[in-house]
Amino acid sequence: MIYELATLSSFIFLILTFIINTYQISLIKEIKINEEGLSQYIKKINIIKTTITIFIIFLLISKLMVLLFGPDTLLNEFSFSSSEILILVVNFFYAVLWFMIVLFLYQSQEIKQEFILDYLKKISYSITLVFFLDFLLEGIVYLTTISEYMSLSVFTIVKKMTDPYPDLLYLIVLIVILTALLSGLFISFLVKRNIKILRYLELATLLLLFAIGYLVFFGTSAIVGWNESLIYLLKLFSFDYGYTGFIFIIVLAVTLITNSSVVLLFNLKEFFNSEQQLKNRLINMVKVGFVATCILSCMAVWPHIYLLF
Repeated sequence: MIYELATLSSFIFLILTFIINTYQISLIKEIKINEEGLSQYIKKINIIKTTITIFIIFLLISKLMVLLFGPDTLLNEFSFSSSEILILVVNFFYAVLWFMIVLFLYQSQEIKQEFILDYLKKISYSITLVFFLDFLLEGIVYLTTISEYMSLSVFTIVKKMTDPYPDLLYLIVLIVILTALLSGLFISFLVKRNIKILRYLELATLLLLFAIGYLVFFGTSAIVGWNESLIYLLKLFSFDYGYTGFIFIIVLAVTLITNSSVVLLFNLKEFFNSEQQLKNRLINMVKVGFVATCILSCMAVWPHIYLLF
């Protein structure tokens, strides 16, 4: 019941966020047209910004409840559609995006007064984009789930284990190489503080995340089969497995948020009051992102190394 209510409330807060954000966009356009400037609207802008932040926080809580109660709900069922796993994945990645939007709304207090409207306008358009992507994709996934139940395209929970495919070894070696490359770029960046190195660092992180994602979702299926692998992945979110799955997605969220924020904040650096303060923040984010990515790499690779050797 909590899982279903959380799913419904996430859609409600998603729509409410979109509505108030639409009003903010219209207000920004009105201010730009009005010659009297920003001063008479600043209180109203702050109220709208706070309201949007509150709605997004409730949206994040709803998505978190889906992630917390979703795995146990599905495991307690006799059978379920594989699309229901996709619901959890979609909720996680959009929760990361909405959390980043909250962070950037909070950062608005450090923006130069002359740039505040342009900054909020960018965030408002980002909210609109994420809303449509979130609403449409989750809607498609839910409709797919319903259609699979209607056509009885569900699988029964079974336990099956076979020998791992040796092809996984190449993927594991690739992840180890990318992690070593990332470490080298990180050390080089700390020594030289060169922006070009930062770009290569973020590119290496992106490639490593793709490799880790492929290993997590398809590596296990190569060992036990696709349907069975979904069951084992869900079990990682239970007490018996030490909630390893939640630890993994928390580290993944930190990795995504820090590395994405580095890129976005760097591109918005001219909007901020203190460039030196922003630079120090970016360096700290790079450090946290690097540590989180390395931990993520070890968590993804270790179970397969254990099985292979």
